[in-house]
Amino acid sequence: MIYNLEGNAFTDLPYFDVNFIRINKIKSVSGNYSIKKDGDMIRNTNDIFEYKFDSLGYLISTFETKTVDTKTDTLMNFYEYTSAGKISMHRKSEYGGISSFHYRYDSLNRLIYVENRRDVLGDSGKVLQSFLINNESMRYFPLENGWKKVIYNNYNLPYLEETEKRNPDGYLIETTQRMRMASSEYKKVYAYNEKGLLSRVSMYHSELVAPYEEWVFKYDSFGNVIEKHTYKNETFTKDLQIIYDTKTQLLGSTIQKESNSNFMWILRFQGYRFY
Repeated sequence: MIYNLEGNAFTDLPYFDVNFIRINKIKSVSGNYSIKKDGDMIRNTNDIFEYKFDSLGYLISTFETKTVDTKTDTLMNFYEYTSAGKISMHRKSEYGGISSFHYRYDSLNRLIYVENRRDVLGDSGKVLQSFLINNESMRYFPLENGWKKVIYNNYNLPYLEETEKRNPDGYLIETTQRMRMASSEYKKVYAYNEKGLLSRVSMYHSELVAPYEEWVFKYDSFGNVIEKHTYKNETFTKDLQIIYDTKTQLLGSTIQKESNSNFMWILRFQGYRFY
């Protein structure tokens, strides 16, 4: 049910297997948060999380409320897609407003243009005004076992190079970002388990020998991702556990705990709607 080919599970990018959602005719998934403090019992809250999908299986929106110290934050994401299934628009709440990112692709479905806007929405959710903030464009150059992407700023000047390497079987093994106007370089290294499932993403900075961040994934016998550990500067910082319904193998709940917090967030998905 969870698509984790490049480690995007449980980020603000869509991370559900489109074929799984479409074949099983899932329309929406909703759940409620509970919290548990160290030494305390589990307590229910009014906070919620909801995913909505179209009839083709694509995630079209998420809605989340989360309360910390009596302050409730509302987080929203909306998605639109091209006919080839690539994201054409991602609108999300951030920085006290609504940002939207608009994407264009070439004939090979490679990203060639990104536009960042700030949108003003009406009470019905319709966009009343949209203000262009900046834009970037991309060009591609072939390399052995991969490619190089050059990213241009809104002055149409190149400032960033990205390269990708894959092994002979097609597995992504490394991506690198190099800032043209600085000496800094960022690298992601990908590792896989014996079944070819992504097991670790290690992120490096050119000035550091050890990774500044790592994601470590575990899977069950069906290939479902069941755990994501986050490390920063080789220190464990966050644990995310994913639990599936034993009868249906649908997403059942998630449990999240950060090392520097005495809160455990438990999200139980019980509201499934189908087409």
